[in-house]
Amino acid sequence: MKRLCIFLFVMVLTVGCASLSGNEPRTVSKLVTGDLSLVEPPARRFAIYPVVNGSYLAEGPDRDLIIGTTRDEIREIMVGKGYVPVSLAEEPDFIIGFGLGVESRITDEEIFKKTGLVAGLSTEGINQAAFQKGSILVALFKPGAKEPAWRVLAQGMAEMKKSEASRKQAIHELLAVMLSPVPPAGKGIP
Repeated sequence: MKRLCIFLFVMVLTVGCASLSGNEPRTVSKLVTGDLSLVEPPARRFAIYPVVNGSYLAEGPDRDLIIGTTRDEIREIMVGKGYVPVSLAEEPDFIIGFGLGVESRITDEEIFKKTGLVAGLSTEGINQAAFQKGSILVALFKPGAKEPAWRVLAQGMAEMKKSEASRKQAIHELLAVMLSPVPPAGKGIP
């Protein structure tokens, strides 16, 4: 459970990098690893861990908004692929966890120590007053497993001051890319 909490905590770190606007650097680094066989048919039912165990975001209302938006967008993307959201008590076929963070709260070295992954996006030449490197980790677990079967880590530059609507759109777009390897429900892995 401790490793799961640490892993989820690191995953939360990743959401902060999901925001991109017309004036932001557009580089996103993504690393995918693991086995997606847990989503092959007949798997259709998923749950999302109800508590984000790892958030490396600044405290405050924006933190809660980003975490809630990330959870909602993951659910929406998976439902759009034909998967059915259920509670943990309803014995899902697989469980999704996520973590978010920004560079001022967690470094690449700390992410690597917690997850074994590092996307390594450079911040050289970036206006640190206007942008901060953010990271999002999404992981799929077999029920009862402490380690994820599959995970994706993405890093990008987040604009520090962004409207709620723009942030939600950016998070959705990034998560759609991150979850693109997950096939539609009922389909095998290509």
